[in-house]
Amino acid sequence: MTIRRILAASLLLATASSAALAAATDEEAARITTSLQAYLGKEPGVVKVEPKGDDYIVTLDAAPYIAKIQTPGVKVNVDPVVLTIRPKGNGQWDVAQKGSFNFGWDAEGFSTVTAKVAEQDWTGVFDEASASFLSSTYSIKNMSINQVMTDPTTKAKTTASSVYDTWSGNSTATPRPDGSVDATSNISVSNVVSTSSTDMPGGQPLAYTINAGKTDSTATAKGLRSKAILDLLAWFVEHPSKDLIIKDQQQLKDKILAALPLWESLEVLIGDEQHGRDHRHRQFRVARSQCFSRPERRQQGRPPA
Repeated sequence: MTIRRILAASLLLATASSAALAAATDEEAARITTSLQAYLGKEPGVVKVEPKGDDYIVTLDAAPYIAKIQTPGVKVNVDPVVLTIRPKGNGQWDVAQKGSFNFGWDAEGFSTVTAKVAEQDWTGVFDEASASFLSSTYSIKNMSINQVMTDPTTKAKTTASSVYDTWSGNSTATPRPDGSVDATSNISVSNVVSTSSTDMPGGQPLAYTINAGKTDSTATAKGLRSKAILDLLAWFVEHPSKDLIIKDQQQLKDKILAALPLWESLEVLIGDEQHGRDHRHRQFRVARSQCFSRPERRQQGRPPA
């Protein structure tokens, strides 16, 4: 879900003001388009924004960029991302996405992947000042990923499939005076069935099935610099070549220093339930990034030696 949130956040971050309950206009749709292109580039057909009643319908289509890949024997398809956004006032926006979603690729003679989401429903409240979702909830039903892989050397063929019955979650973010946020994300995945079989020429086939009952996870980030991270992303979009990066490298250093440390602390707790009987918990902690984290070094505007 991270990519979807970055896309939505990128869209809303550059809005200078938002009037609540105002009818959508062509002028505002054009301004939103320009704002979003600061994060996704100006390739024609990638960004489309249309007013509809009090809402704006935002369509983000990767197809024009995919068409430029033009790698022989490789085909990639990704459904467009369609968002409905509505200003709430005070620099906050309602954001929603609903429907099916498919993606996949075919690398001839090597790998074929097909992923399908039958139904998804996501809503959130985005805050411009902190570049974060103050709250969000989502649910995915009937998600499947099918893969066929062929080893070019041994010609062994592996067919794998994973089916997720439900995948749901929610998140909150609390802005801090320093511009960062304290964020919490909860994810729950239920009833996952994964199968795999490998056929080797002249050898015995290998097959297995894994049934996972339920997996819950909670991630807590303190001092996440969400706005500075998106500002850094926009800078790279504005500087697509090596020469431009070198020309404005002092700007880049300033952007990096503003975004580091990415967070003060990050904690992830994962709990597994297998068929309602076996419970296993694994806990991970990531300490504050040490690079550029000492106050005296940040004040000097340069990284530690």
